[in-house]
Amino acid sequence: MNKREKVGEKTIYYNSLSIEARDILEKIKNNEYVMGKTLQKKDNREVRLLTIDGKKYVLKRERGRGLIDLIFRTTLNNVRKLKEKKFNNIYDVEIIAEKRRGMGVEETLILAPYIEGREPREGRDYNKVMESLRELHSMGYFHGDSKPKNFICNHEGAILIDTKLKRSKFGVGKWKDVARLQKRTPEKLDLTRYFGDYRKNIAYYLAVAWVYKKELFRGVRIYQEVF
Repeated sequence: MNKREKVGEKTIYYNSLSIEARDILEKIKNNEYVMGKTLQKKDNREVRLLTIDGKKYVLKRERGRGLIDLIFRTTLNNVRKLKEKKFNNIYDVEIIAEKRRGMGVEETLILAPYIEGREPREGRDYNKVMESLRELHSMGYFHGDSKPKNFICNHEGAILIDTKLKRSKFGVGKWKDVARLQKRTPEKLDLTRYFGDYRKNIAYYLAVAWVYKKELFRGVRIYQEVF
């Protein structure tokens, strides 16, 4: 069960059943952490390492986008549900915090343990990615942003990170994952091995149209690359 607590200007949401989440919250309230190096910095996002009691975490800070940030609370719920179903190839989102201004969200922060590994870069890595996606899809969810840099490969397989983690309706979400992964991957993937005969599924073509909509509007031929 998720709970929320007010800490300064921020409302913090956390899994009340997680001992680690409760401990982290206390450490944060008492400023018992060390902020580390910056892993990524963009206009609307910053990702930094954070250390608590010698353990490394990743803190992602994003500029608010109004009520749309409610999606992050849904992510916290869905991560918990998938963990309960023994789907372990996903990052543990321990805490989500929001700084609100009126009805809107000014800033969102997501804290998760740091995962050792690397981005997928060769055939066997992408096989692990597709195995993780197939298992996720079988549980009725999809990644939502399945580009290679949103997976970490290690001895446990391909771990999903930075995921929107939504419920898949009518199967289109699943095929968006497949189309996005193929679009962002430098090599041709054996999609049939993991996702069956996708060419016979109308939802796949709807997903391709969505993922490649900018190219289609510009009149770019995408058929050879995708099909």
